[in-house]
Amino acid sequence: MALKKAAKKRVVKKAVVKSGSTSATVKKRTAKKTAVASAPVKKQSAKKTASVTSAASSSQVAVAEKELSVTLSKLAKAHEREIALCGKEVVKLKTQLERALARQSVLKEKKAAAVQSQTEKPGQATKTRVVRANAALQAGNAVIKNIRDALQRARSAQSEAQKAQKKFVALEKVQAGFERDWAKAASKKRKVVRRVGKTAASKAVAAATETATEEAKAE
Repeated sequence: MALKKAAKKRVVKKAVVKSGSTSATVKKRTAKKTAVASAPVKKQSAKKTASVTSAASSSQVAVAEKELSVTLSKLAKAHEREIALCGKEVVKLKTQLERALARQSVLKEKKAAAVQSQTEKPGQATKTRVVRANAALQAGNAVIKNIRDALQRARSAQSEAQKAQKKFVALEKVQAGFERDWAKAASKKRKVVRRVGKTAASKAVAAATETATEEAKAE
């Protein structure tokens, strides 16, 4: 009986060991299959991520180029507005200067009349009249000086604005020429000339043809 029990225990142990090794083998195979199955998915997801990243970067470049184009257009309009404003300021100051000069002529005439009146009829009233005419003329001269200074500054600003616009237009022309040259260079296709050498077969055919021709001539 004892021997039978021992034999049964051994059989049970072997069965347990076999079942354990079998389950371990199954687990390993399952893990390998899972790894193999998941590997392509990871590669595909990596490819998708790379494509999305490249698309995003290219879209960012396109957006930046569009913004640059819009900015350049705004800059061109800003140059035009600046020149127009400077031109209006110059015209306005010229008009003011003309009026101030006309008023100066009137004030000079008034002063001359006051001086003549004082000479003919000296007195406090004529003297006061000369003083007032002289003060008005000096004030008019100061106004003219201020207007002329402002006009000089406005003309300088107008000149600078015109120079800046000319520079911008020149840069636009250079860029446009570069774009045209770049497009032409990109559209040109390089022509590759290949030299075809005579093969052994073609040489043999040529030799046979020459031989046949010579034999025909001999007959």
